Amino acid sequence: MTFLEAKKALANELNIEYSKLNQNDRFSEKDLEAWINQGVKMIWDRHSWDFTEGQLEGTLSSAEISKGYLMYPDEMIVGSMQLLFLGDDEMDKIDFHDFRRIMKKEPKNQHEIFAEFKRNIYINPNLMKVGKDVEGYGKLGYETITDDTADVPFSTSSGIDSSGNDAIVSIAYAEALNSDKLREPEKANNEKQQAIGIVDRIWSNYADNRASETVVRPQFIVPDYFDDNTTPNSPQYRGKFDI
Repeated sequence: MTFLEAKKALANELNIEYSKLNQNDRFSEKDLEAWINQGVKMIWDRHSWDFTEGQLEGTLSSAEISKGYLMYPDEMIVGSMQLLFLGDDEMDKIDFHDFRRIMKKEPKNQHEIFAEFKRNIYINPNLMKVGKDVEGYGKLGYETITDDTADVPFSTSSGIDSSGNDAIVSIAYAEALNSDKLREPEKANNEKQQAIGIVDRIWSNYADNRASETVVRPQFIVPDYFDDNTTPNSPQYRGKFDI
């Protein structure tokens, strides 16, 4: 489904023939575009779909090493970085305050860790070197659709459609119902909840498929970074991380 097709479907829900849109005095082209975008954005923000994932890729500069952090790409949502590689090594994401405690207590440590604070990504500075590759994955912010030929998110290049696209149109219709143009909040809420139910069922199957692809990580020894008397080989320090 293209953006244009979504607008036509929404116009149909509003009992308007899209080709005669300019002949009515209630709804405009901009109204349809805004409501479709609101529907797409709601679905975009609701789950971590593959089509929302973005990539950070580059090499460390001397300026970044001097500052001790990288800045989030403008197009990526702060706090969404879940996977980060420094060279070929995968960094473990930890809480920023824990990161600071570790760096204070063990300033020369070689732990493969990173953390986030505000718009910054902090990597263990002991592992950072000029020219070293950085690769990370997080969630992109939603960019408003304006091109009629652009696909809405659940579309494919083969033209195969999805009930996810129908849900987008339904949410857009709910936005129209709840607007000053129609003022039908109860009907709008019912329409939106039904559409969200469809989206969540799609996500449930999607998430199940993702889970089936998860590689089970072996047990490994986890030292207590904050206890000077830690005995890393002791059984109580062994466990699993699901990263």
